[in-house]
Amino acid sequence: MSIKTSKFIVTPLRGMDQRWEARPNHASYIQNMTWSDQDSWRSSYGYRKINPDIAVVGDDGTTILNVFEDGPILSSLYWFCQHGNALQWLVYENQRGHLRYFNGSTTDAVNGYGSWMYDVSGGLFDSTGSRNCLFEQSATFFTMYGSNLYMVNGIDAPIVFDGRKATRAGFSGKPSPPMVYITPKSMIAGEFKSGVGYTDSGNQYKYVVTFVNERGQESRFSNPSEKLEFATKVAVTTKNSVGAIVTFPATGSYRRLVTVHIPTGPPGTVARRIYRTQNMVSFSEEIGAGSGGVSSITTEKLREAQYGREFYYVTEIQDNVCKIYQDHISDVELGGLSISEDFGDFPRNATMLAVFKNTMFVAGEMNEELMYSRPMQPEVFPIDNVFNLSDNQTSLITGMYATGDSLVVFKYRAIYLVKGDPVNGFFAQTLTTDIGCICNESIREVPGVGLVFLANDGIYVLEGTYSTASQTKFFKLSQGLREIFKRVNTEFAHKFRSVINHSDREYWLSVCLDSDTSPNTIIKFSYEIGAWSIYTDMPNVGMVEVQDHRSYIYFAGDSVRSLNGGAHGLYVYGGSNTNNISSNVSKYTEEQLATIVKARTSIYETVNVNFNGIYENFAPARVQARVVGYGNTLDMQVFTNRDSDTKMATSATSTQSRPLEDQNFPLYGTALYGVGIYREHRPIVARFDFSTANKGPVSEIRLIFTSPFLFEIINYELEARLGQSRDVINLTEKFGGGSASKGGITR
Repeated sequence: MSIKTSKFIVTPLRGMDQRWEARPNHASYIQNMTWSDQDSWRSSYGYRKINPDIAVVGDDGTTILNVFEDGPILSSLYWFCQHGNALQWLVYENQRGHLRYFNGSTTDAVNGYGSWMYDVSGGLFDSTGSRNCLFEQSATFFTMYGSNLYMVNGIDAPIVFDGRKATRAGFSGKPSPPMVYITPKSMIAGEFKSGVGYTDSGNQYKYVVTFVNERGQESRFSNPSEKLEFATKVAVTTKNSVGAIVTFPATGSYRRLVTVHIPTGPPGTVARRIYRTQNMVSFSEEIGAGSGGVSSITTEKLREAQYGREFYYVTEIQDNVCKIYQDHISDVELGGLSISEDFGDFPRNATMLAVFKNTMFVAGEMNEELMYSRPMQPEVFPIDNVFNLSDNQTSLITGMYATGDSLVVFKYRAIYLVKGDPVNGFFAQTLTTDIGCICNESIREVPGVGLVFLANDGIYVLEGTYSTASQTKFFKLSQGLREIFKRVNTEFAHKFRSVINHSDREYWLSVCLDSDTSPNTIIKFSYEIGAWSIYTDMPNVGMVEVQDHRSYIYFAGDSVRSLNGGAHGLYVYGGSNTNNISSNVSKYTEEQLATIVKARTSIYETVNVNFNGIYENFAPARVQARVVGYGNTLDMQVFTNRDSDTKMATSATSTQSRPLEDQNFPLYGTALYGVGIYREHRPIVARFDFSTANKGPVSEIRLIFTSPFLFEIINYELEARLGQSRDVINLTEKFGGGSASKGGITR
């Protein structure tokens, strides 16, 4: 009988799915390829080094071009902008705790790769002890509040950078208590009828002082001054500013002026605020012991205990120089009420930050506590503003992310939602104790998907409005990447980083695979079609997306495999860059070069397409791949029946190579004006034939398309030779598609 053939068109091609029975239009492995809006998979873009090559004498006396090669490895990276992206900084830190920002116009031989970050006193954040780095535990964490950049690392003082200088966030400790005394009468012209105190009562007051920085953030209260006691109808003996005894006679009835000695603040202090109590002595009509009443002494003590911690605003001294203030404000003229619990320092041991409802939330090396600031005051943390998220999951907080409706807080095996607002109060509720996050830097809100994060066994997503726990649910997003996640080295999850690549519509997560201790692979999720792929040879220790129209991806390189001007340094990923082997190959051995080429090869490997039970004596005849070759070549390998070692023989060798000349190769730049024609590339068909000696039986077939150069694959077509059949049907129809001439896999 004649040999029949049937065609099986696989289209559209989708992402990785490593489960046993994946749909034929999925892939078992995709490397260095990106889904495009042409509904195809193209070779991913490359990257290039952006720090300038400047001749610098290294520690060994030799001249180097890349100053990062002789310096400490970068440990963190952040893109910071102000004024609608008019001002931009690429801030970075290295493992010695040096804080700098990239300046591409710098030509200084020593600082050619960046400008130093200075503090308010003009000092550097360098290795002299002002900064440390916990890179082996967690790098510096960055977040924006308004137009300022806040930085914490769990050991050093929190820092805020305003684009000109860096200062401590908030204040460390309290001011010294003020000294207060009654202003001597000799300093007063005539009797002073307005002022502090009551004319018909004894008077007792306490004062406190706070410091204010240039962002309007306030320190804790000082300890109260010594209690100031005086009367207006009795002689008063006190000390003046030089310690001399001064006695006021009992004649007259007038209020007092109070002299307040104000301490000066640390560098960065631009103002000081004075607060005082109301009179802590009862009025005359309140004093007295009647039948069953209490003595005046007891009443006064109770009043002091009640009002001695309530301080009212007096004034603000708008400098850090003046040391004396004359208080003449009566109790009824005092400003708003405050208590010491309303103030607190920015936690020094914070390792992560989040801004929610104009409030700064911090967590880290604080057991299971989540602290939050006063609203609109991100550097002031009242001591009572804390959630203790302890439950049966006793692990530390591992991540936070602010959404529009709630602040999502993660532990290793628990998720909480913080809701409410600073006016009506915040509250927390448990979402789940079944799953959690192991890397704060993995958390990103992916468009159209939800809040994505890394757990121990894969990548999960929270979806919903986050307004109530019942409306929020989670599921495993990476269920098709079982083989990849078997290789993820979660011991170094604190080094993982993630970004949203809006240009390619992808979520990126850099991970360590196998025995690597530094991230070397990007796991990518094309959120427009829900497709997974892998990007190799992009070793980085920091990664950030530019939040403007360019959507560039910057990263801090750390690898001996880089061919783009040195291992360490700052790099940018984008459409104009390529990872093709360059002129720098001479500095690598043949073995190193082979490793690099392999890491940069684009690979599309299909799933095991299952034909078992359809035909007897099935044998593939040919494959026709519809591709855009851009003048390059494409290789294909074939495996059968899930055999990982033995390839099915083709007409020539186990690997076939096809030139992808489309006859429309662009002539732009080489054509003569008025003669040559500039043409664009177009899809063509690359045909791969199999040896006639291979007639089967074959139950499964797997194809691998590879190229070290740019190419794009749209779909492919399998043509098979058939012998006797039990129930001959079209292959494409078997797998849910249309006719062989029109369609294939459609989902």
